[in-house]
Amino acid sequence: MSFNLLGEIRSHIAKEAKKLWPEASSAIFEVAPSNLERHGDIATNIALVLSKQLHTSPLTVAETLADALRDDARWRIEVKQPGFLNFFFSNDFLLSNVQRYLATLSEFPKRAGKIVLEHTNVNPNKAMHIGHLRNAVLGDVINNVLQRVGYETEVQYYVDDTGVQVADTFVALKEFGGAPAQGQKFDHFCWDRYAQINAAYQKDSQLLEKRSHVLHALEDADSREAFEVKELASRILNDHLSSMADFGVSYDLLVWESDILRFEFWKRAFEVLQKSDSFTKETEGKNKGCWVLKTGEKSQDEEHSPDKILVKSDGTVTYTGKDIAYHLWKFDLLGKDFRYGIWKKAPQKEPLATTDAKGKKSSKS
Repeated sequence: MSFNLLGEIRSHIAKEAKKLWPEASSAIFEVAPSNLERHGDIATNIALVLSKQLHTSPLTVAETLADALRDDARWRIEVKQPGFLNFFFSNDFLLSNVQRYLATLSEFPKRAGKIVLEHTNVNPNKAMHIGHLRNAVLGDVINNVLQRVGYETEVQYYVDDTGVQVADTFVALKEFGGAPAQGQKFDHFCWDRYAQINAAYQKDSQLLEKRSHVLHALEDADSREAFEVKELASRILNDHLSSMADFGVSYDLLVWESDILRFEFWKRAFEVLQKSDSFTKETEGKNKGCWVLKTGEKSQDEEHSPDKILVKSDGTVTYTGKDIAYHLWKFDLLGKDFRYGIWKKAPQKEPLATTDAKGKKSSKS
């Protein structure tokens, strides 16, 4: 099956023009995509060409031809100086032709290797917002395109269940308690509590100490706090996955940040980083006591440092540090792997794998 939309429309225009002016059969004219959105989807110069043969103004020819072509649900036509016909396609017409085009494509040969995509990665502490949806759509489209041209893909979703944000929500629920209102999703309820605790921090410094305690406890994946925070994050994550499933976005593997600690990925990454001269422990200045990755860039001001703190002076690992360990694992540079299971509460149709301390040694793929 061939597909030439512009050619089909050109033939239709030429046929209608010939009915109006038999001498128009020899006219050589263009039908092309418009350069500007306000000029429609396509435009044709046929009236400019015919006006010379008909000894009539281009606008008169254009209006006459437009009247003959307007009785068509596929498009709306505007006539513009000096005699162009601009076609604005209907949504139904565009969609039907996309489907026609897809039907003409042959299958691409399978390509060697696998491409890993990581996208969405919403902190499991409150509800998603429109920006998260935007990123999920971009990632899902890229995944669909790669699969369509023959690549095997694996879409990973990184669950930050040891970060500051989820610790905030955990502290908030401990401090303020409560339960979702009737009909309120749990992640929306947590958003309210998250905002409440951040306001409370301004008035009560002891709450910040409680958050610090939780963050320290999360460094031990077997601690009571780590277990409770993961339960909280799991419940919020399920709401996130449900929201994504409503838009047809799905994933292949959940990677839990707590498992990066549990399986000692960060410990191994720390050993790898220590072999680099760019990774050092600061002995003075505002980063004293911190393990820092030197970027080699110059600071733009005294307040902001281009260097990346991977371990704080209190010994806790930053998000960047754990993320580096995650990416070293992706490139098989740690000599370690997770255990894997199936996320049984996944709302998507396809099985969703997850890192799992009690799972199997080999991944689903």
